[in-house]
Amino acid sequence: MELTVNSPIGALVAVVLVLALTLLARSIGAWITWIRDIVHLRSLPSPPKRWIIGHSRELGFGEKTMQYCQKNQQKYPKLCVYWIGPFLPLVTTSDVEAMKQLFLRPEEPKSMVYNYLIPWIGVGLLLLTGEKWKRHRRMLTPAFHLDILKGYLSVFNEVSNNLIEIWTPIVRDGRAIDITDYTSRYTLDALLRCIYSIDSNCLDGKGESVEFLKATHQMTCVFMKRVHNPLYSINWIFNLSPLGHQHNHYCDVIHKFSNDVILKRRQELLKGTQSKRKQLDFLDILLSAKDDDGVGLTDTEIRNEVDTFMFAGHDTTAAALGWCLYCMAKYKEHQ
Repeated sequence: MELTVNSPIGALVAVVLVLALTLLARSIGAWITWIRDIVHLRSLPSPPKRWIIGHSRELGFGEKTMQYCQKNQQKYPKLCVYWIGPFLPLVTTSDVEAMKQLFLRPEEPKSMVYNYLIPWIGVGLLLLTGEKWKRHRRMLTPAFHLDILKGYLSVFNEVSNNLIEIWTPIVRDGRAIDITDYTSRYTLDALLRCIYSIDSNCLDGKGESVEFLKATHQMTCVFMKRVHNPLYSINWIFNLSPLGHQHNHYCDVIHKFSNDVILKRRQELLKGTQSKRKQLDFLDILLSAKDDDGVGLTDTEIRNEVDTFMFAGHDTTAAALGWCLYCMAKYKEHQ
């Protein structure tokens, strides 16, 4: 049988071939860009590293890692590049001008590391690009209105007072406080109240949300351990590892919790039986959000945004609070 582009099979083969060549060209272009960036980054200041694992051994957890990074910050005050394995760079800077260039640059694809987050937080505002990002950003804008944010102050004050009550007898006894665990639970408690209107009581390790809170905290640890192990960049190796099994379990716990709350709240809205709260929470705004065509967010999209904000607002805020309290304790004249 003669195969020509005029025949249906010939036309189909031609279309498939064009698509395959297009994908190949894009892949080759992406690889060239990636290699060019790697070569450029290798010319930037960097501490001595091992050939295959880079700085993975030094960039672990705890006080030694902090001391290592502080020493390098003094040696490379403007810019320093760490390497996780041979191909994953982590760029750190404390230079204002360098930060300005990073923050003002146009939108570009996220680092491959962000792909590790997708099974957990989905593709929300953090990972979306292009028109989808613009759509979600417009729909989420009401959540950051000043009047909405002011209403959260009472939540922060209540959670802060609960934390002070826990710390007061410890301080009276002259005991030291490891604030890392407390600031982590503090931010989770505040987030659950602001996002879901759930009083988790997680500061004292009690309440119905304990399993969810534990899973959220552990997922952050799993993510960091995966970033620091070059072998875990290969999905099938990670998925077969004990860490991968933990990852999947904690994902299931987090998603079940989020899905149950979203489903319950949506059913309440449909039946008109929602509770009368003085303050709109983040979930209320997501459920009522509409785009220019009057289309709302799906339950999956809502869960992605909720999980994204839980991730983005949890450990980062806890670390900032811990660092602030450390500085206040060290420099008493500024208290």
